[in-house]
Amino acid sequence: MTLIGIIECGQTQSGWLDEHGEMADPFPPFLRRADPALTFRVYKAHQGLLPAQADECDAWLITGSPSSVAERPAWQNQLARFLVQAVRHRPVVGICFGHQLLHDALGGVVEKAANGWGIGVQTYALTDTPAWAPRAADGFRLIALHQDQVTAPAPGSRVLAGNAFCPIGISTIGDNVLTIQAHPEMTTKLARDIYETQRAQQGDALTDQAVRSLQGEIDGPLAASWIIAFLKHRSLRGAAVPTTVSTRPLTRIDLSDAGIWHQAVPTEEFSRLRREAPVAWNERTDGHKGFWAVTRYDDIVAVSGNVEVFSSRNGVISLDDFDAEQNDARRTLLEMDPPQHPQMRMIAAPGFMPKAVAALEASVRATAEQLVNEVVNSPEVDVVGELAKQLPIFTLCRLLGVPEERRDDMIRWSDLLIGSDDPDFVDPAAAAYPPEKRRLLPFGHPASLAAFELGRELAEARRVHAAPDIVTRLANGTYDGRQLTDDEFCNYFLMLLVAGNETTRHSISHGIKALADFPDQWAHFRNGGIDSRVAADEIFRWASSVHFVRRVAVRDIELSGAHIAAGDKVAMYFASGNRDDAHFDQPHRFRIDRTPNQHMAFGKGGPHFCLGTHVAKLQVRILLEEMAKRVAAIELAGPVDRLRSNHIHGIKRLPARFLPAR
Repeated sequence: MTLIGIIECGQTQSGWLDEHGEMADPFPPFLRRADPALTFRVYKAHQGLLPAQADECDAWLITGSPSSVAERPAWQNQLARFLVQAVRHRPVVGICFGHQLLHDALGGVVEKAANGWGIGVQTYALTDTPAWAPRAADGFRLIALHQDQVTAPAPGSRVLAGNAFCPIGISTIGDNVLTIQAHPEMTTKLARDIYETQRAQQGDALTDQAVRSLQGEIDGPLAASWIIAFLKHRSLRGAAVPTTVSTRPLTRIDLSDAGIWHQAVPTEEFSRLRREAPVAWNERTDGHKGFWAVTRYDDIVAVSGNVEVFSSRNGVISLDDFDAEQNDARRTLLEMDPPQHPQMRMIAAPGFMPKAVAALEASVRATAEQLVNEVVNSPEVDVVGELAKQLPIFTLCRLLGVPEERRDDMIRWSDLLIGSDDPDFVDPAAAAYPPEKRRLLPFGHPASLAAFELGRELAEARRVHAAPDIVTRLANGTYDGRQLTDDEFCNYFLMLLVAGNETTRHSISHGIKALADFPDQWAHFRNGGIDSRVAADEIFRWASSVHFVRRVAVRDIELSGAHIAAGDKVAMYFASGNRDDAHFDQPHRFRIDRTPNQHMAFGKGGPHFCLGTHVAKLQVRILLEEMAKRVAAIELAGPVDRLRSNHIHGIKRLPARFLPAR
């Protein structure tokens, strides 16, 4: 007897089971009549399927509804991870919208029609006939009759024909996956109703053609014969691993999913990965290629220091895939390798050296004193808006040479650029900007253009009247015997604006929250005897304001048992490295007197060590010193609102009360 697990994704019109417990949808009854030995077990996708459940059934059949595809609910990512695991050991069949979900989970393409509907006929030639196919065909007509969706077989897929009126397209992926593009519930009346609503858009001829194409029923027995032949050919249990899915160690969650980080840092998964698979492959479920997640401290240091193998040129702060034109247009100091990187870095580096940064101490202390006095005298404050945002932006304006009246602009631009995955920072101007131009902008957002204009204005002035600031260095600096190009200057300026604001801001926010969560540590610091530099370093470790940075391997290499191929993306997770118990005693405890503390909040082991490290340390150190004079305790006054981002460990709002010292 063969057990087939049926995964329901959303609501079908009839449901899989009727009131007698019998199958009510067309395909399962056809399957059971074709092979009485088949039995079925129904699973609800929204209730959660874990990868470990992949062996519960001999084979899997997945279906879906328009809403389950169009709305892309949260459980879909978990379902994708389950399917990736299932196809390693079991045959999997996707029907109708299950076809689309399955293609999507395994990296295929699901495209929307330009008009929002797919109406008409697409024809594909038969390129290859699978060994299990019960019959061949010269080609087939695929009617794209799904609301909001048009699907196309993946390149190299193999297709067979349905009947003349309501065809069924079949494609295979690797050895273990069969997908059927058909709609067993689509009646002529339903199709006519759907298409009639589009007559004004599509015109009479196209609408009539689409309706005529549906004058028939799905050939259920034919489809069932294909499925049975496929299952028997795969021999069910013990099926071979498909060629498109490897046996690489895998993450159990998709670390590129901003929704996961919005809830919390996935500390349990990182602990498991450091223990079991310190270099693990992370599958993507959104069309982008997967990547290697490096989670152990020592491996992160190894990748960071090996610039000959692990290149920064093709992206650092995003896990997505960009083409060469995008990479070149967006290139900053972060996306450079030697010898370009050290030469470009030295243009601004003198302004970030300890001696230069020390000159900022008086102004930073005055600002910190003023800000702390204001929050202490308020019954309740938003730590982010009234403290954590303000100190870094005041400091950055002075360092760069930006007029203080522009600091609100700088905060707004930074929020829009970093918060593109967060609904609170959705900008209608970005959606209205032409996509073909937006793809070439830093962070893919037109806010970068406003920052560019400010940078250009300042540079023009500094070339006439130099000042002791970073913009003067950029405006008059040279690389390879020439002045920086406009793109080089603008991208450099933007990088300093964003990096100099975001990382320190979020370190302060998480530091204040930690002092509220661990009041004994704040009391310990106020009692004296702890160097404020030591306390600041623990805040940076605890906050780990940048979750990861990325590299791309330029040649094949092995790292901790993982075989990394040339062209693979490699993400170094500082969020994990800063909790590695091989380097930190009780790493999940906030200890304000922690020493030694060789954290990697600013990078570790390579030439891309954060340019603004000394500035960030100065600000947090002074803030702690000024708070110790005035603040007896900190209490949270409401829920913490976290930034939705897979890259920045940010807090958007942090309600708190600062109790004054007596």
